Amino acid sequence: MKKLFEILRIGISIFLIGLLLYLIRNELHQILATLKKTSILLYCLCFFLNLIATIIISHRLREIFRVMGVQFTFWNCTVLNLIGYFFNNFLPTSTGGDLLKIYYASQGSGRKVESVTGILTDRFFGLFAIFLLASVALLLEKNVKNRDVLTIFTWGIFGLFLILTFLTLNKDCSSKIKGIFEGLFKGESKMKSFFEVISRTIERIRKAKISVVYILSLSLIIQFLCIGIIFLLSKSLSLNIAFSVLIVIVPIIFVVSMFPSVNGLGIREGAYVYFLGEMVGRGNAFALSLLFFSLTLLLSLIGGLVYVWVNKNGYFRKLSFYKGTEIR
Repeated sequence: MKKLFEILRIGISIFLIGLLLYLIRNELHQILATLKKTSILLYCLCFFLNLIATIIISHRLREIFRVMGVQFTFWNCTVLNLIGYFFNNFLPTSTGGDLLKIYYASQGSGRKVESVTGILTDRFFGLFAIFLLASVALLLEKNVKNRDVLTIFTWGIFGLFLILTFLTLNKDCSSKIKGIFEGLFKGESKMKSFFEVISRTIERIRKAKISVVYILSLSLIIQFLCIGIIFLLSKSLSLNIAFSVLIVIVPIIFVVSMFPSVNGLGIREGAYVYFLGEMVGRGNAFALSLLFFSLTLLLSLIGGLVYVWVNKNGYFRKLSFYKGTEIR
């Protein structure tokens, strides 16, 4: 079943890329011409900003782990994120970068449940910031394709995030939910231990209100940086796209890219063409998507080198040894 799903994901990406190339077959020369006009200076600036975004993402992960009680340095978190980038972009695996990050975080800290909740919390804050920005931008920006549908979708998902946040941070609600799950898994000692660790983790988050606000602020900065990078890339191609439009569209593209495929390949490019095609031309929108994808590939190549180094030197195993911990 797992292998079948992998084949399906690869097939979806190949099919969508093929379909997209067929639909814009008459504009391939325009795409190449547009890419040739790329400002090298602006492209290098975008790569530098992408590195800064990675630094902030790693700092956010370190703060989350600190709240969870996991002692990881900024460098440890940077290594985890770079490995995640590599697996997300170069390997057609359903485990994705997050599971590899969980594996190495567990290996390095000796605290498996906290590592899982830490990585998932990091993902949660990223998505929360995406939908928060998109929800506000949709109120301000009118010039967006299918605005009504996007508003319903975006506000619906954001509402679910708010409900989940309330249920998690409200002590009475989280206690009742814990009781329900403990009742379902009554007699399962491992599950009981798991829920006890989750409860302690939620309690840590509940007490660290200032840290939560700080982490959310970092998440918003990261999203603005990513949108800013795409805005500068559009300028490097001499495309006229308003920043406010990108605030709405880019988060939606990020979310759509999470659907089954090889790291959004095909889906992401199609979303660029769909949302920006009428504004700047389908060929130009496709060129912009390729340019942004090339930035992520460059960062992923660095992640690949880091992954080889980590495996060769047993980096995270040594962390666990030095801390005198055992994975549990």
